[in-house]
Amino acid sequence: MPPKDDPETAAIRKEIESLIENLKNTQKSFADATIDSVCGGLPDVPKPKIGCKRALKGHIHKVNAVSFSGDSR
Repeated sequence: MPPKDDPETAAIRKEIESLIENLKNTQKSFADATIDSVCGGLPDVPKPKIGCKRALKGHIHKVNAVSFSGDSR
């Protein structure tokens, strides 16, 4: 059975919802532009081509970063 809502809980929930709405309206009033209006004319970004350059042997887990020196070592 779902818990019963008492009037105090309902009033607090209504107050929280009104505070959230006031915050959203305040944020909108400070915004000078939207992302769509600023970036609307930009072309789509091409997807990067990801591929395996070299297989690293001897690692059990994922390799998160690799650094190559100037002399290819």
